[in-house]
Amino acid sequence: MSLVIVLIISLILIFFLIQSRFNFIYESGYLNGGDQLNTFTNQYTKILDDGPVTIDLELTKEEKKKILSYMKEIDFFDYPNEIQGLSGLPGGLGHKFQIQYGWKKKSFIWRDGYDQSIKNHKDFYQLTQLIGDIVKSKKEYKELPERTIYPQ
Repeated sequence: MSLVIVLIISLILIFFLIQSRFNFIYESGYLNGGDQLNTFTNQYTKILDDGPVTIDLELTKEEKKKILSYMKEIDFFDYPNEIQGLSGLPGGLGHKFQIQYGWKKKSFIWRDGYDQSIKNHKDFYQLTQLIGDIVKSKKEYKELPERTIYPQ
């Protein structure tokens, strides 16, 4: 009987540990090779004028919690797998996510720009700004060279 209780408690603990796991790969800029934040590997790749540079960059638990909380607030996990933003912008620009939250996985692409008068456009834009602000606040990011080939 005590073995069954230990097994049940262990399974409950494993369930909560898996549910609390949140990692993602976020790409922005050119959809076929833009900047990338990977919280699975704690790395950031920035596309520079002479090619990509990858550095170690880790988000704190609090920063990841803030991102996840905002994703939940805007119902990000209910977004379709792809959204076409504004048409007429240069082809291939946008944002990509690959997310793992517990046992859930979500892949998402946002193509082109935003119309701030549309709620989910504005919400998603705020999400990208939140992630960008966190990355740009990191010492490791600040030490990277600037680029001129497309906006930071």
